[in-house]
Amino acid sequence: MDIAEQIKLFIEPNSVALIGVSNNTDERSLSILPKMLDFGFSGKIYVINRHSKEILGIRAYPDLKSVPGSIDLAVVSTAPFSAPDIVRECVDVGVKAIIITSQGFADADAEGVRLQQEIVRIAKKGGARIIGSNTLGVVNHSNRFNTSFATMHRGEEKTFISFVMQSGTFSQGISHSTLVWKGFDLGNTCDVVFADVLEYLEDDPDTKLIALHIEGIENGSRFLKVAHRVARKKPILALKTGISERGARAAASHTGSMVGRDEVYEAAFKQAGIIRVRDVDELEDVMKALLYLPPMRGRRVAMATVTGAAGVIASDACESSGLEMATLSERVKRKFAELSPDWLFVGNPMDILPACFLHGYQETYRTCIKILLEDENVDCVICFVHAIEPGKGEVLDESNIIKELATDYDKPIIPWVYWGLYTQEQKAKLERTKRIVVYPTIERAIRALAAQRKYLEFRESCTEPL
Repeated sequence: MDIAEQIKLFIEPNSVALIGVSNNTDERSLSILPKMLDFGFSGKIYVINRHSKEILGIRAYPDLKSVPGSIDLAVVSTAPFSAPDIVRECVDVGVKAIIITSQGFADADAEGVRLQQEIVRIAKKGGARIIGSNTLGVVNHSNRFNTSFATMHRGEEKTFISFVMQSGTFSQGISHSTLVWKGFDLGNTCDVVFADVLEYLEDDPDTKLIALHIEGIENGSRFLKVAHRVARKKPILALKTGISERGARAAASHTGSMVGRDEVYEAAFKQAGIIRVRDVDELEDVMKALLYLPPMRGRRVAMATVTGAAGVIASDACESSGLEMATLSERVKRKFAELSPDWLFVGNPMDILPACFLHGYQETYRTCIKILLEDENVDCVICFVHAIEPGKGEVLDESNIIKELATDYDKPIIPWVYWGLYTQEQKAKLERTKRIVVYPTIERAIRALAAQRKYLEFRESCTEPL
């Protein structure tokens, strides 16, 4: 069985054994079983509990040897000291995938480290793999499978985002618009590591974008080799935490990770074609740029604004992010000059407000954005939009114009919200097109665009065959 097939047992099992299921299954309990049932898993569930005959209507068995069918995956939620015997029992009955949710292993003390090493030794001898310990396990919205004791909301619209993390807090997603479709919480990474999961995600049809939350990496050379190969097919984002001295200590106590020097990770990510993000906001911003925006074919940005300060901010942000403010063609400059008063300097950033005063807001706004999109010197347009109070000011609502233009042109159109006051309704209206992303600041928009462009350049630079 190759690595991808091994990992598939964790995320796409036909049968699962839950070991250490509590009789307490109310809403406040930390029991996995009710959460798994609520999530809608339709495969076979075997409950292992020697003190009960059934739990939530599911027959309970005293041990794994009593289970009548084959078991793809075992989820172990027992005290650490019992883990070696349980893993040995799993191996004896032919279980090849084991998730250990319990804490108290390498994240705790020397005895925990010893126990963790022992369960890995037993599993490897029997040809089994372990995710964990100290983990929420996995979530897969495609087959409604979830091993978390936390309540998870089921996703209805596939996002194609897969997340491999060392903290289960990301399993639910960054926000409602960036739901994690498939998630792996590796916990202490005692056995299954990032490179293993990347092998599975490489050709997974449910995955178009991979996000990593990394505290530390084992076997860096293998990780780089696999990541470089996978990144040529689909983007990989990495949020590296534990970069400060205090953060490194927290990571050691959280998952037992050896975090390493930050500059080493920076160089490694660049070499592998991994897009590094610095915080959760940037992670979400770049995810959306890669998933939803048309590809930015060059580095040249044009901006339509109603305030000079925004143009300065955009120019600074482009320079610091590796993009550039486009030099407009003479043809486009003439078109703008025809719309604008004689005293206005025509250039990029383009102040469209005087033209709107002369000719009416809606149609002039549409015309100005179209002119920029049709310029062969422009690869992307950032445009000012108003925050509209519901029921008021529809004359200034540009959303229908942006939706129309985003359909007609194969260039990114980025609405920038004045002072970030856009309502959720306005934002959702535009982002439902899956061709537009609304950013609250110019800096965040340009940073996301730059990440998209750098990834495309990485893909373009990979000329050798896979």
